[in-house]
Amino acid sequence: MTMRLLIISNFYPPNTRGGYEMWCQEVAHTLEEKGHQVLVLTSRNDRRRFDPTEAGLIQRALYFEMDFISLWNAALFFTSRQKRERANILTLRSVVEQYRPDLIYIWGMWNLPRSLAAQAENLFPDRVVYYIADYWPSLPNQYEFYWEEQGRSLPTKLVRKLLKPSVKRILAQHAIPSLEFPHAQFPSRYLKEELISRDIAFKDTRIIYGAIDIDLFTSNDFKSIIPKDGKLALLYLGRLVEEKGVHTAIEALDILINGSGHKNVELTIAGSGSADYKTRLESLARELAVDQYVKFIGAYPQAALPELFAKNDVLLFTSIWSEPFGRVLVEAMVCGLSVVGTATGGASEVLIDHENGLIYPPGDAEALAGRLLYLKDNPELKRKMVRNGRKMAREHFNIHRMVNEIEDHLMTVLAA
Repeated sequence: MTMRLLIISNFYPPNTRGGYEMWCQEVAHTLEEKGHQVLVLTSRNDRRRFDPTEAGLIQRALYFEMDFISLWNAALFFTSRQKRERANILTLRSVVEQYRPDLIYIWGMWNLPRSLAAQAENLFPDRVVYYIADYWPSLPNQYEFYWEEQGRSLPTKLVRKLLKPSVKRILAQHAIPSLEFPHAQFPSRYLKEELISRDIAFKDTRIIYGAIDIDLFTSNDFKSIIPKDGKLALLYLGRLVEEKGVHTAIEALDILINGSGHKNVELTIAGSGSADYKTRLESLARELAVDQYVKFIGAYPQAALPELFAKNDVLLFTSIWSEPFGRVLVEAMVCGLSVVGTATGGASEVLIDHENGLIYPPGDAEALAGRLLYLKDNPELKRKMVRNGRKMAREHFNIHRMVNEIEDHLMTVLAA
């Protein structure tokens, strides 16, 4: 039995913010390979970047609640907020009428109006399935975030201060639609329990752990315990934002170099995000006199990640917030890197201390430096953790396992 699926997602590659959107593409492609028909409805954000030949399989037509230009959003709230919301609902109705899916599979909803998901539930009672891999069900809409923030520039601060009372009155008159969540999937047990603790009610739920396409991250041999020149090659890979805790890695580098005298070390920071936070990281490296040991290489293309992993020895997973999962942990493990990180949120279901990595408390630079020195001095433990990490990644976090479980759940919903 094959299905006709309509997937709704806020982002879709190459327009991504992280691993969540990569999963969406990998799942969609794998379901297609299994014989199912898949249409993706996603945002029109920066449509000039995309290949026009993808049209038909992917429709980039949805409006975000807010654009990524701060002052423009103040005007947008009063002039286009409701118009955009209505346009999204009309787009969904049109796609459903033309495509006639069996199920609607809602993936990413951050910055999309909640009314879009409510409309999907109204059109397809009990045939809407959610894959929830972030905290969006428990968060207010983007406009509430925008008007509660002070703003960076003086004009933005003044505009928000003057208009905020009017905005609050308008928002109070337009309640966020409630959702039934008839069927929901989660990448970790932690995320499900956390959302339930925030009073989000779900009916039918499944834990379907996140995964990666193992074939894209193959490497033939286990990496050497320490590179031949003795250098400890450390890698951070991810978004450059405060909650990712990258500053902890730079502080730990200071302890290794200026405190312990271990100067044969290098930290590569790969990723993009907040310009202010990156500037802070660069300033911190200079202040601690470790800037010559730190390389910022920007965002790294997905296809080139195995090459990046091969150049490094240890992945640093420095998050100080509760991660819903931790995709980069699996990518690093299957490529044979050692992992030293925090077991926050769903990451605790992937990273197991002294089994496939070493754990330190979030934000504790001294503990991180200590774990790195311990790893360097215990090559046998490192061998064991690399071997266990690769085995765990291959056996439990393979995209084919993930898609099989998703397919099984979707077919069960459809059959019912």
